[in-house]
Amino acid sequence: MVGPFYYIRSALNPDLVLTLGDDTRSVVASWINLFGYPQVADLYQQWSVIGSDPNWTIINRGTGLALSVRSHGQGAQLYVTDTGDPWNLSSGGIANGSTALRPSWDFDLNASVYGGSMENKTQVVLWSWGGSNTDKIWNLQDVNTVKPFPTNMVGLSGSPHSALLTSVFETVTFDGAYPGEFTDTPYLWRATCWSTGMSFQFAANGQFLAYAADNAAVDSETFVMGIRALWTLAPQQLTGDVRPFVAMRPYLNSDMNLTTSQGGEANSTVNVDAWNDDTTQMWLMYLPDANGKWNPWGGC
Repeated sequence: MVGPFYYIRSALNPDLVLTLGDDTRSVVASWINLFGYPQVADLYQQWSVIGSDPNWTIINRGTGLALSVRSHGQGAQLYVTDTGDPWNLSSGGIANGSTALRPSWDFDLNASVYGGSMENKTQVVLWSWGGSNTDKIWNLQDVNTVKPFPTNMVGLSGSPHSALLTSVFETVTFDGAYPGEFTDTPYLWRATCWSTGMSFQFAANGQFLAYAADNAAVDSETFVMGIRALWTLAPQQLTGDVRPFVAMRPYLNSDMNLTTSQGGEANSTVNVDAWNDDTTQMWLMYLPDANGKWNPWGGC
């Protein structure tokens, strides 16, 4: 198949892209795959766009099948077929920025991430314009201009006791180790800088630090990068301490903060809670320098 090829990125989050479901026929929105995560083949997230307005054909690179709808009318599911359906780009062309994707036979309907959900494998359906509309806006970006996101191996340390964050499958806890001992695998996290936040993948087992729900314990049950594994960092300061402390907040709920129980003592559990301006909600990330010395790092 001849390119160019595009990621079709959602306005809900630029790292949420149009892709194929597990059956390689249904069309869903899932996290962009630039590192070979096992949940999806990268070529299923890439599309060729051929033709001109109002009759574009949108072809999936992984299957060679074209974007279609199962029926006419609101709520119709998108999938791929041999022939496909013609599509209109509301922007008027590929290079014209954000666009709605509309079936050429009904400009009142739009390809929409169902319910505005940012969860992986959310069905993409036809829906009328209305509401915030970010679920119906897309950006076509040439795959050659999308580079792998920066990733570093880091240690995560909490304040005030400097114990290290570690993980044993479904439980995230502090351990009794201290900075300087990050070379031990149980204390290393693969930190990736995404478009709108960071993720932390536990090096020992490949699972992600993930947000469960309001006031629920944080866990690392998932091996799949998704919106629940996305965190934002807010700089914090401790009196008399110049190190770059941060609050770690779930992207889905900025009112919650990664928090240690039991005053941050070793082996205490970790959950999320509302901000209370306490040192149990302040964190340090450590990166190694060229000489192997671990130094505080403020993040992306």
